[in-house]
Amino acid sequence: GDLVPVTELLDGPGAVAAASSSPGLRVGVLFNDDRNLAQGSKDDAVAVESVASCADAVVDACREHGWEAVRLACPRDPRALLERLAEHQVDVVFNLVEALDGDARLEAALGWVLELARVPFTGAPPRAMQLALEKPVARAVLAAAGVAVPKGRTLARGDEPLDGLTYPVIVKPA
Repeated sequence: GDLVPVTELLDGPGAVAAASSSPGLRVGVLFNDDRNLAQGSKDDAVAVESVASCADAVVDACREHGWEAVRLACPRDPRALLERLAEHQVDVVFNLVEALDGDARLEAALGWVLELARVPFTGAPPRAMQLALEKPVARAVLAAAGVAVPKGRTLARGDEPLDGLTYPVIVKPA
């Protein structure tokens, strides 16, 4: 049959009831397990553990709604990922992955792999994920669509003047 965006299944009024009427729905709760990365600070360790806790909470919530759920650490190798999803006969992926092997730039790659394999998943489509990682491009796209965007600068070196900006400012890697 036709693919239905997961957001149509899981969002909106009555969505939980509609999804609950699909007995045997198998949800793969996919998360990035970065506990074995060599680099990182104490704050990074807290973030890594919080992702695992979120995965546990999503699994519990799915089970409370009568769905089967399995917690899956996302491997970097797309073949291994697809094999793992097939092994667990996952119908839909609840995507909590924010990086692969600690590299946030690869977040969108997971979305592309799932789309190519026609595996429905929650969250933003891969094109939106990639755009969000490219802050200057995202700002331009939003501004072109008429969305108010605060004043900002793209800095190449970090020592450029901030003419026209007043403190406090928010600094984001582009």
